[in-house]
Amino acid sequence: MKLKEKLAPLAAKGKAIAVKVKPLALRLHQTLRPYYSHIGAFFGGVVLTSLFFMWKNPPIKDADAPSAASAAQVADDAVDWSALADEMCRPDSAINRLAMKFDFPFESCVNDSGEIDKACVEKDSLRFKPTLPAPFDDTLGAVKVQLDTGEGWSDMHYLMPLHKAAYHGMPVSMLAVRVETESRNELLGWQTPYLVIQDDFSKIKQALRRYSPAEQTVYYADIPPEKDVWSGPFATEEQARAVSKKAGGKPDKIISQIMRPEAAFNDKLNAVTLGCVSHAAK
Repeated sequence: MKLKEKLAPLAAKGKAIAVKVKPLALRLHQTLRPYYSHIGAFFGGVVLTSLFFMWKNPPIKDADAPSAASAAQVADDAVDWSALADEMCRPDSAINRLAMKFDFPFESCVNDSGEIDKACVEKDSLRFKPTLPAPFDDTLGAVKVQLDTGEGWSDMHYLMPLHKAAYHGMPVSMLAVRVETESRNELLGWQTPYLVIQDDFSKIKQALRRYSPAEQTVYYADIPPEKDVWSGPFATEEQARAVSKKAGGKPDKIISQIMRPEAAFNDKLNAVTLGCVSHAAK
């Protein structure tokens, strides 16, 4: 049964899934991805990444109140991830390059009822061998998977526990990559890297204000729908124009986004996540 037929039951339930799978499905979705920056709901979807991550600590009532996570101590020999995390929004950053190597087995792990087979995904995840430059690679744990579901959406998170890692003096417990598997707002295959920081929301917000990670403007090429060509993001407009021209697209149809690392607090799950949020597009 083809993937489009497998996903038909979900469409019947009113879940708006825009799926057109080709052998290189992820790259196709990357090609179409820039046009969703015009949809207001997209921005909320990116911010809600952290809210979909299910953390098993007890809840707290106030984001500024001391949390159980804040009791965690940074090891004396912890690796400082600050510079690495502050540049995560750059297309060529180490974290972004790692995230782009993850994809989702749409063809093989969606059953005939249109549901995700988690056991299949767990088995499939063994093929991922993520790496980072030294010394960050030494802190990176083995990949685990977590499926989050709700009304009208489902997301797969590839989780990599971190051993002795810190961000501006705060302990970092995990690097994760969320791959969109079903949403009303985003195309399948969207990859979102983020860090889980074990400290108060107010403290990380203060760190972001103090150190002010530079915003990054990224550019997306205009690629004809029938072409299986990666559309970006690119670090320069010239790169995006060159790819557009080579693929037969329109170089004057370049789309840009301003990305900036931001923190979000999950008041139910007692976890702070740090990821890239889009602030403008044209």
